[in-house]
Amino acid sequence: MSKGSSFHLRRAMLATAVAVLGWLGISDARGADLILIQGQGDDVEVAAAALRMAEWKSWRRGDRWRYSLAPEWQIGVWHATQSGINGARVIDGSLTGVLTIRPSSSDRSPYYMDVGFGVHMLSHVRISDERNFGSSFQFGEFLGLGADLGERRQYSLAARVQHVSNGGIKKPNPGVTFMQLVLQYRF
Repeated sequence: MSKGSSFHLRRAMLATAVAVLGWLGISDARGADLILIQGQGDDVEVAAAALRMAEWKSWRRGDRWRYSLAPEWQIGVWHATQSGINGARVIDGSLTGVLTIRPSSSDRSPYYMDVGFGVHMLSHVRISDERNFGSSFQFGEFLGLGADLGERRQYSLAARVQHVSNGGIKKPNPGVTFMQLVLQYRF
């Protein structure tokens, strides 16, 4: 990733974070986690901001595992990185249900796993001359592994693999898979 490209991605992340918080209103965001995401894959860079809202449900399975389910609203910018093509920016808005799995003894273990499945709406069907997503409506799923940090465990750092495609509802269906770095702050 070039230095100029990195600068633009950071600027886009900040702008989307401000827009998401402004759209939802700061008072509504107090029960939410702010998430900043940067990633790359399949010649596409992504920068996004998300809000993970309060848990819909939480439960335990035996003495070993604790589960929670929460919605995550995300808005991001995708940019084609392959040189020699007519690259474009695509705005991606999504809503994802996220299942978080933690050891029941989470006071001793800061580690967790996130599994998400949701829907995406893209601003454009085409991101480059070579990549046509076939439809603005897409499905997305991700798997993330992370750890809580900080005195109150108010931060977390995670790595995610996310795949987005139209699920074969329309051709073409090339999809895109990102490796992502995720920074989360709990209010």
